Amino acid sequence: MRIEAIDAISQVEPISRLLQQAWEPPCLYYTPEYLRWQFRFPASTPAISYAAYEEEAMIGFMGAIPRRLQLGPVHSEAYIVSFFAILPGWRPTLVPASLYAKMLAAFRQANVPIIGFAIPGQGGERIAARAYPAARFGFQTLGPFLGYGYRPCPPGPSAGVEVRETTDLDLLASAAEACVAERLLCNVPNRSMLAHYLKDPQPRIAVSLHGTDGEPIGAAMIVRTTIVTPQRHRTVTTVDNLFLPSPTAEALSALCDYASRCWAEPGTARTVVLPNLWGIGADVLQVAGLRHNGGRFMGYACAPDPQHPFLRAEGTNLEIV
Repeated sequence: MRIEAIDAISQVEPISRLLQQAWEPPCLYYTPEYLRWQFRFPASTPAISYAAYEEEAMIGFMGAIPRRLQLGPVHSEAYIVSFFAILPGWRPTLVPASLYAKMLAAFRQANVPIIGFAIPGQGGERIAARAYPAARFGFQTLGPFLGYGYRPCPPGPSAGVEVRETTDLDLLASAAEACVAERLLCNVPNRSMLAHYLKDPQPRIAVSLHGTDGEPIGAAMIVRTTIVTPQRHRTVTTVDNLFLPSPTAEALSALCDYASRCWAEPGTARTVVLPNLWGIGADVLQVAGLRHNGGRFMGYACAPDPQHPFLRAEGTNLEIV
C-alpha cells in the first residue's frame, strides 16, 4: 500500500468510482463533473488531494477544497475537508491514519484553518477528533447542524418578501459579508468564487431577498442535487449558502416557496431540503413551515495555530460538503 499526492482534476474518474463504492446510500452522486468543479474552486490556496493505492488500484482518497471564511473582523482562506473515502475492506487497516497523516502535513505547510463535517458516531468523526489534537492542531467542535425540510402548502408565502433570481455578484458578496457575527464562521466568497459557484454542473441559481421597500435583506443559492438511494438516483431541491443576516419566518418561507417551484412542472411544487440553518431559532423555523427531517451533521474547525481566532466559532453557514 502506498499514499500519493495526486492531481484530483486529472483523476476525477477513479475518484468518482471510489466514492460511489465506498459511501453507503443515501449519499451525494459524486460525478466526475461535480468533482472537477469542486477542485477547481478559485483561491490562492490550492486544493489538496491524496490517494491510497494497492498496486494500481485506488483504495482510499481524501481531499480538501478552498473557501474564504470570516469570523468577526478576521478573514482567511480555509479548507473544507471532504471526499474522505476508504473501500470497506481497507478500513480496519492503516490506510485511514496514513491518509490523515499526509493531509495534516500538507495543512501545516499551508498554514490555513480547516473545516470539516461528519455524521455523528461514524468513523470519519472519530478519526478527525483523534488526528487533529494528536498532531497538535487546535480543534473546535461546530454545530450540530440539523437538516430541515419544507413542503409547500396553500396559501403560500406572504407578499412582504420578494425573491428574485440574480447574477449580481456584488449584491451576493454584500449579503454574505452582512452575515458576519461573533460566533458564526461565515462563508464570504469573493466575486471569482461566487462566479464559480454558479458554474456548478448541477443546476444552481442564486437568489436575492427583498423587503417591502425593495431593499435587499439577504441572498441564498438553490441547487438541484442528485442523490443516490438504495433504489435509484433521485433529485432534491436544496438551499445552501444562506446569507440572511436577520432571519425571519417570513423571509425563510418566501425563499423556500420560491425554491419549491424551481425546476418543477407548472402548477406543481417540490419539497425543499435545507441542510444547514445553524443559529436560527427553532421558533422561527417552525413558523416558517420547516420541519426537522432527521438529518444531522457535526462540524469542526481546526488550525495549525492552536490560538487561531476561528477556533472561537460555534457554527458556520458554509455549505455542508
